[in-house]
Amino acid sequence: MRYISVLGALLFCAAPAAAQVTFEQLPVFEGITDVSNDGSIVAGYNPVFFAGFIWNRSQVMHRLTLPPEYRKVAVRGISGDGRIIAGTLSEGVNGLRQQAFRYTISGGFEYLDDLGEAGDTIINAVDAISRDGRTVMGTGRFPGGAAAVTWVAGSPTPLVVPIPDGAPRMLMAGASDADASHIAMTDFHQSFLWHAGALTAITPIDPYRGVPTEVSDHGDVVAGGPYAWRWSEADGFEALPTLPDGRHVDVYAMSADGEVLAGGNNSPWRPLREESAFYWTRETGLVLMKDLLIERGINMDDWTLKSVDAISADGQTLFGRGVYTNGFWQSWTAFVPRPAVCSHGLPCSADFDRSGAVDWADLGAFFNSWQRGEACGDFDRSGGVDGEDVGAFIGRWQVGC
Repeated sequence: MRYISVLGALLFCAAPAAAQVTFEQLPVFEGITDVSNDGSIVAGYNPVFFAGFIWNRSQVMHRLTLPPEYRKVAVRGISGDGRIIAGTLSEGVNGLRQQAFRYTISGGFEYLDDLGEAGDTIINAVDAISRDGRTVMGTGRFPGGAAAVTWVAGSPTPLVVPIPDGAPRMLMAGASDADASHIAMTDFHQSFLWHAGALTAITPIDPYRGVPTEVSDHGDVVAGGPYAWRWSEADGFEALPTLPDGRHVDVYAMSADGEVLAGGNNSPWRPLREESAFYWTRETGLVLMKDLLIERGINMDDWTLKSVDAISADGQTLFGRGVYTNGFWQSWTAFVPRPAVCSHGLPCSADFDRSGAVDWADLGAFFNSWQRGEACGDFDRSGGVDGEDVGAFIGRWQVGC
């Protein structure tokens, strides 16, 4: 049983306001690569100097202090609660080349093993971490070969993802659903989805569609690149459109339900002032992020948006990189409300974030929606977002469904 004071919750919550599109420059020059479920904590690294960081909405910046045996770090992902990040250390000394790791602020680096023998050069790499934080995935490499692997919480030992007989060797595990029961993998010619020992090809044989980067929380939607594509159980494979001028872009981020995709082109070979950050939903189609923001009333005269690199679980808070008017790279965030898909129409209405469990994250998700005045904040479906909705939601949340 959960206990919380409804009166206390009402006293400490600001009155709800109508949801509107916002855009904000962040005090972060580095590239953001992933974000916690609620959009409050981001992680990333400087793509020039490869210095890692964790930053939160309270303006607290934590920088990763590199171990003396390595010179660079690439942060690849963060758990849904923002407590664990994962990535790869590189350019090591004393024969160490690439080292996969987990990291927490309290515990520091935890090195993850590779597939080689004792004394071999470490050359493994991380590509993602599940939202529940229990599984890190990527590539375990050894002299003469490589394989898609996972590292499960509590053990640094890599587990080769079991592939059916006759299937091509998977070289990279690129993304997973919330609990890593569905893992998107590739042989770099084609993308596959692994679940319960079965392997399903989800893209044509085409290296330009061969890198899966995102999986929805329930494993029913996968997206990737380097030419943007989307696969779902409902619709199968579809190649996303190019930008209006015909340029291809890559998918870097996706909402938990797989209905919002975003990305861009972070290639250093593209012109500095070339817009490439994009946003996609079934309703909007593929549009330039800057055009979407201008259409919603945001003045974007000082910005060139290069990529959207992370999206909160609800698909409404986006983070990316751009070039400011002074010619320097800068990170930014935008809030773009979505048409409501509300939990109060589902069998378990207390599962507000639709994660499959009723927990503290649902409480935070509800209050975020309520304070913004969103349609889902009208939990009692009275036609207005008010204090009665707080009581209605907490009543269901305490019961557990």
